[in-house]
Amino acid sequence: MAGITAKGAYAVAAMLVLYQHAGNNTPLSIEKISNEAKVPKNFLEQILVSLKKNGILKSIRGAHGGYLLAKDPSEITILDIINSVETQCCEDICRTDNPVLRLFWNDFIAHMQIFLSKPITCFSEYLQKAANENMYYI
Repeated sequence: MAGITAKGAYAVAAMLVLYQHAGNNTPLSIEKISNEAKVPKNFLEQILVSLKKNGILKSIRGAHGGYLLAKDPSEITILDIINSVETQCCEDICRTDNPVLRLFWNDFIAHMQIFLSKPITCFSEYLQKAANENMYYI
């Protein structure tokens, strides 16, 4: 998927968990994030460090420490998250000198970047859709 690896997908999964708990203003432990995001803990630690380094998360030390969003959710995009952990997201994927295919792939990348430029507040829409899909009607 155009340069988005498991690391990028796991970063987005972790950020969904942190977004869902953002209103609490309580730091989440790596264990809690790992369990809720269903991401391996040892892999998650690397991801959270990258997100912190890029100013997306902040960490609180101590027994009740953990991670919190460093900014308002409306200021964090999915692309910011992925670019914090990926080295080649949304870069040139055309593997040929064919000018038609180069235009096609460049258009694809541009559309993908627009889609991923949504703020993480878009998770609310997807949470609602998921809740509606899980409703049972009699």
